[in-house]
Formats: sequence, structure tokens, C-alpha cells
Amino acid sequence: MLLTCWATWRASRCPCGTPRGRSPTSGGTYWSGKYEQLTGLIPQALTGLRATLHAADTVVRPKAAEHLARGYWVAASTLTHLRQPDAAFLAVRRAVDLADSGDDALLVATLKGSVSWQLMVGGRFGEAERVAVRTAESIEPHRDVPVPHLSAYGSLLVTAATAAARDDRRAVAGDFLGAAAEVAQRVGSDRTDHETPFGPSQVTMQTVDVGVVTEDYTAALEAASRMPADPGLRWPPAAATWLTEPARTSTWARKRRRSRCCSLLRGCHRSG
Repeated sequence: MLLTCWATWRASRCPCGTPRGRSPTSGGTYWSGKYEQLTGLIPQALTGLRATLHAADTVVRPKAAEHLARGYWVAASTLTHLRQPDAAFLAVRRAVDLADSGDDALLVATLKGSVSWQLMVGGRFGEAERVAVRTAESIEPHRDVPVPHLSAYGSLLVTAATAAARDDRRAVAGDFLGAAAEVAQRVGSDRTDHETPFGPSQVTMQTVDVGVVTEDYTAALEAASRMPADPGLRWPPAAATWLTEPARTSTWARKRRRSRCCSLLRGCHRSG
């Protein structure tokens, strides 16, 4: 994702010239779970994106701000997987602020969904639900809208459901999932918009999650039986490993990760 936003902007018609710095190896680096590798790539890319924003004129500045917002979004997601929640939250808030100065309302909404996820990771379930609900209401489709709009809206409903479930509000979570399922039917198939997956399989997967979290295992098993064998979803395969890594991780590994996180944090600060 970070490569895509940086390289696309660099290749576009930009009167401010070529941005400084180098891009990371590929957007697939995040989705393949190579988070430590990203800690060495993100600061460099953020510097280039920041330089482009500073040099941009009023015509292209909104798009440059959106690309930098995406860069901070990758940084925030990576920091979350590296167990740096405070820094991750600051990075995603910076991403929202930058996106607000752009022209893509759906990007702003999606980033606020990421804020909700960060709050949920931090155990602030009620606040996470409120952020997701308020944001969903702000883009609720009241007429025919493009499919990416439906996808962004449905994703926020799913986020609200998972937050409500963790706040021990099973019925509310079920209502959100029901609404998300209706949106997924309108979308028709699994898709990814603004690097965020949504569709029938995503709703089914999160229905299983809500069932497990609320200890309604019968519902979870029933939902799991409806999951396609080959769902069209993107998900970092190493995520579960990072989030459930045993406490017996070696001292060397912990020091190495801490060093790389510090490098990433310095890069975000310099680019801030």
C-alpha cells in the first residue's frame, strides 16, 4: 500500500518535481506480515511523501496530502502489530488530519474506522463503537451510490459490531452485523476498497468472531459453516502470530524489535 501511494504520486504530473527518498519494496510487504521489514522502509517513504506535500501547489496539494495520510496509515497499522499502541494511535490520528485536507471523503471515513480499530485494540470498546457508528452515519447511503461507498459503510458497521461484542453487548453487535450483511448483499462479492476488505465473506468471518467473543459458540459454528473455502479476502497471515506471540520470545529478538520500532518512531516524528 505504501509503495502504491508513493509511486503513483511520484509518477503523476507533479509541478513540484520528483519527491526525495525511496519507496519501500511493495504494498504486499504489509499484507504478507513482514512488519519488521516495514520499519526500515516506512520512515524513508514518509520523508519522500512529506517533501512532495511541502512542494505541491494548491492544485495537487489535496492529493499529496491523501498519499501522505496513507503512509501514516501504514505506519499506524505496522506499529499496532509491533505492539506500540500509543505511537500507532498518534500516527493514525495524523493520517486522519491529513486526509481531511484532501478530497476523498471515503478515505477519511475509512481512516476513522482504523481509529476505531486502534481504540478496540486498546480495550476502549465503547469509544471504538461510538467512533465507528458516528462515522458510518456520516456516510450512510440514502440513494444509489457507487460500490466503494457501500463497501466503506459496510466495513464501519462490521467494526461497530466487533467493538460492541467486546463490550459484552451481543444484541447490539447482532444488529450491526445484520445491517452489514444487507450491505454486503448489495455489494455482491468480496472486494477491497481503500485497502480495507469488505463483502459477504468478511461479514461471515466477523460473525464468527462475534460469536466466539460473546461465547455464543453455536452461532459461531453455524456462521463458520457458511464461510467459502476460498474467500476473496486480504489479511496479513502473520497477524495472529504477532498478536499471540508467546512471552518466551528471546531477549535478542525483543531488543531487535525495539530497535526497529524506535527507528520507525523517529521517522514518523521527523515526518510529522
